[in-house]
Amino acid sequence: MGFKHDRDYGSYCETFLQEQFGATAVDSFDTSNYEGASHIADMNRPILIDSTYDTILDGGCLEHIYNVP
Repeated sequence: MGFKHDRDYGSYCETFLQEQFGATAVDSFDTSNYEGASHIADMNRPILIDSTYDTILDGGCLEHIYNVP
């Protein structure tokens, strides 16, 4: 399976992760619904969800979290 360089995956990575890495589900977290995230949460507070994840990609949120642990 090769990377499709000429494919337009749109503004977000869901389709890319599914097609290129075989992801069966892709969830996103954000502090607002502005960009249509799957989950809206303040990551400086405990996040209460019933999901577990095999892989987590950080596209730029850790610098906004004051207490990472």
